[in-house]
Amino acid sequence: MDRNKRLIKNTFIYFIGNLSSKILSFLLLPLYTYYLTPEDYGKVDLFFTYTSILIPLFTLQITNAGFRFLFEKMGETRQRVIISSTFFVHFIGMLFFCLLYILFWIVTKYEFGVYVIIYVLLNDLATT
Repeated sequence: MDRNKRLIKNTFIYFIGNLSSKILSFLLLPLYTYYLTPEDYGKVDLFFTYTSILIPLFTLQITNAGFRFLFEKMGETRQRVIISSTFFVHFIGMLFFCLLYILFWIVTKYEFGVYVIIYVLLNDLATT
């Protein structure tokens, strides 16, 4: 029975996190429609699509893996190893992303290049 309670608790935690991000997106929609022209909607959509592909690619979604293992009962030393490994993978992934993206930005002269780097780094920091 203890295992079922843990499953329900963990599912509820994921549900709250997922639901809150959806509600925030819904509440920001009037702000987007007020300040953006219909032409800009496509640019914003491409921006978020690019970044939603880049973030999991460079971070390897290691946060989810680390989070999953932290729920298991283990010693504090093991938990510290998991957390430090997660941060290390994120740091290397973001460093690799920045180097590759700066090269890409120099070649393509993408108009939102700075915003992509800032958004990816801040989004990664928020999910870590």
